[in-house]
Amino acid sequence: MGDAGAAVVAVTGASGFLGAWLVAVLVDQGFRVRGTVRDVDAASKWLPETLPEHARGRLELFQADLLKKESFDEAFSGADFVVHAAAPVSTAKPRNPQKVLIEPMVKGTANVLQAAARAGTVKRVVMTSSTTAVSAGPLERGKHGNHMYTAEDWSTVSIKDSPYAVGKRSSEQAAWDLAEKLDLELVTILPGIMFGPCKDPNRNNTGTNLIRAYINGSYPVVVNLSMPSCDVETVAKLHAAALQTPSAAGNRYLVAQESTIRDLLNALRSSFPDRARKLPRWFLPKPVAKVMSHCLPLPTYLARQIDVPWTFDYGPAQQDLGFEPSDLGSVVCAVAKQLIDEGDLSKSKNLKF
Repeated sequence: MGDAGAAVVAVTGASGFLGAWLVAVLVDQGFRVRGTVRDVDAASKWLPETLPEHARGRLELFQADLLKKESFDEAFSGADFVVHAAAPVSTAKPRNPQKVLIEPMVKGTANVLQAAARAGTVKRVVMTSSTTAVSAGPLERGKHGNHMYTAEDWSTVSIKDSPYAVGKRSSEQAAWDLAEKLDLELVTILPGIMFGPCKDPNRNNTGTNLIRAYINGSYPVVVNLSMPSCDVETVAKLHAAALQTPSAAGNRYLVAQESTIRDLLNALRSSFPDRARKLPRWFLPKPVAKVMSHCLPLPTYLARQIDVPWTFDYGPAQQDLGFEPSDLGSVVCAVAKQLIDEGDLSKSKNLKF
């Protein structure tokens, strides 16, 4: 990829699960990083400590709010690149998802891109989207279980089915429209469920919360859903590659390996036999799960998608950005080990659908 030199990268959401990994990867590659966070005092107590001592001077923290129009101007001033990884935080099931989740996602994206354009020095924006912007389930409208989703696809689910997917789709579409209007180079990275050890002390993200729920005995019964997944460190490295690869401009890159809940549980059971009794022991058959979907911790529309393959084409990410599939079993087990070692098994953090 060449020498990154002393180029400046502004990273939104720098204290998040992916954001902290982005900071570590970019600093390691020689970039100077300006991380935007909601609370500088809180982030400054731990985020620099995740970096090698000699590299901590390459990180500056700035306070910013996605929903405040000029909140990013200071951090973006003179920056060469922007990585937009921040997203609004919401409850699992907001009462008004359009107002609480979707509109803030779109507005936050607009504020970031407009600030990048105002800076006048930003060469490229790399934005974290999600595979849910392409497909929120293997049986999207008009598609079948053997359909491989590509960057040409867009999710068709409704707010009722998945407010998060609608928010990701809407915010990414808004980004592409704005990038064209503002004459900004844009690349989007669309990861599946990200797994990996947490650098942030909260350890509160979808992948980690799912593994925590499995190893703390919360779910004796589960259903076998396809779960396109990826390693968070790999995703961070692909963002860095997207900054430095000229041909990446204007492209969407899917980063999700085929996996299932059964695969994840098999890996955990093999590596942690002493916790086998805590792991889910039964898989509900599809007909039973469909009947019981109203009382399962599972969106109703997913009940019919049990045991259906759900695949994404990550070939372009391999070809352009050097993506290499990870050993997801090992990654998931690293998450479990961190949670066990830290005693962080509280059921209050379980993944809630």
